[in-house]
Amino acid sequence: YQPTRWNQILAYFKPAYVSNYLTTDNGVVDRWPGGSIRLVDRDPINGARPSADLLFSSLAKVGGANVIGALLSGTGSDGVAGLNALRQSGGLTLCQAPDDAMVPETVEAAIAKGAVEHQLPVAKLAELMLDKCKGNASAA
Repeated sequence: YQPTRWNQILAYFKPAYVSNYLTTDNGVVDRWPGGSIRLVDRDPINGARPSADLLFSSLAKVGGANVIGALLSGTGSDGVAGLNALRQSGGLTLCQAPDDAMVPETVEAAIAKGAVEHQLPVAKLAELMLDKCKGNASAA
């Protein structure tokens, strides 16, 4: 087990932004109105609820180049289209390196689609995100 620095990354954001998304079993991330995530009860999107595609595409619309999106290990393709939308809007798009992922299917799909700027082991993703959050333009 190698500890990561996710807790330091999350400390830069208001806790509600992330905790509401991560702790729900049946909410779907809809928008980022007024700086907060709103959860709505609706059908799954592309078989997923909450939907990473909806999260990333919503963030692309309202945050564009001010957003960092990271896709981690998983199955299926939820998150791939949304991460691509985020990249097209100028956001920084990251994914866990396939050889670091327990289940690489999702990150491989994102890489194949061209949605990913950087693919790194999880610990390195955390470092890059921290550097970007601190304003280190040379990070990457």
